[in-house]
Amino acid sequence: MKMRYLISFIIVHFLFITASCSQNNPDTQPKSSLQREQEEIEARWKRSQRPEAKAEREMLDNLKEAMDEYYKSKDETSRKKYESLYKQALKQPKPSAAIYSACATAANLLDQPKQAIKLLKKAIAEYPDERVWGPVIPLKVSGYYRIGSIASRMNDPEEATEAYETVIRNCKKIESTQLYQIFSLMHLVDIASNQLKDKKLAVKRLKTLQEIIRSVDKTKQQSDTQDDLTFIRDWISYEQELLDKGKAKIPQKSDLSKEVEALPYMLAILHANLSQPGTPELELNAKSDRYSIDSILNKFAMAFLYMHDISYKRQLGDNPPKVEKYLQDIIKTDSFFKPYAEAVLDLLQEQKAEYQK
Repeated sequence: MKMRYLISFIIVHFLFITASCSQNNPDTQPKSSLQREQEEIEARWKRSQRPEAKAEREMLDNLKEAMDEYYKSKDETSRKKYESLYKQALKQPKPSAAIYSACATAANLLDQPKQAIKLLKKAIAEYPDERVWGPVIPLKVSGYYRIGSIASRMNDPEEATEAYETVIRNCKKIESTQLYQIFSLMHLVDIASNQLKDKKLAVKRLKTLQEIIRSVDKTKQQSDTQDDLTFIRDWISYEQELLDKGKAKIPQKSDLSKEVEALPYMLAILHANLSQPGTPELELNAKSDRYSIDSILNKFAMAFLYMHDISYKRQLGDNPPKVEKYLQDIIKTDSFFKPYAEAVLDLLQEQKAEYQK
């Protein structure tokens, strides 16, 4: 029962945030948004009927198959096959945005993050308005957000900062992009505070984040819809106290309502959808031992996948040591996220107990 409630909660709040973000742009109307989406669908269908589209689909299918094989075995044979296929795909006269994206995934999984970023930048330069993965958002936004996530795992604050700042700039005049701005600013605050050790810059970015949160709040008419951003507001307060006093009070698990417990869970899976197109990359980024917003959200997202994705559950079996470790890693940070990880770990233990009955 609790699992069904949690899934419903996440879906409803995701839809609400998306609707709120769309309504927040006064220069657009829902009808025009639907028309543009329909035009994009029709354009994709027409492109899929071209002769060269069949060859591209076969290539993408081969890359997907090679990725799955490498993800499961991690042996040298599957690695060489995967690397050979992605390099072969790039030899086309003009690779598509989808090919660039799949090859960036391959490079990232094969421990070539700089090459992955290079390929994503090529995709953005050649297809800035193309929609490839995740929500219907152009590559000039989603691509740079993905670059920021890869750069965070590389511990490259300069590349990550440039990527997230570009996301925020490119979000202007594009509807339904507040989530990208909110997440990007969370990452930028994290970078300024924990890597650059620039207190003034961190405070400035927190204020900008608060302004965006308030702009989203203004679109809400009912008080019972205020909880969906509670987690981020509380995190802002925590970060402000940490910057002002050098330490901040960590909330207790017992203080969290059931609704609030689920919020980082929901936001984590949204972050995963925004920053990477598949489970292998998500798991790769979740493995980072360095404390960062990116790695923590990825760890939460891995827990979500295990608890609600049947295919992923089959891969790990009924005993999910990887997922438990991700949550334990968050708890060990002794940070704002600790009680939320404890709450999710409790849910995971309850689910295990139900399966064992």
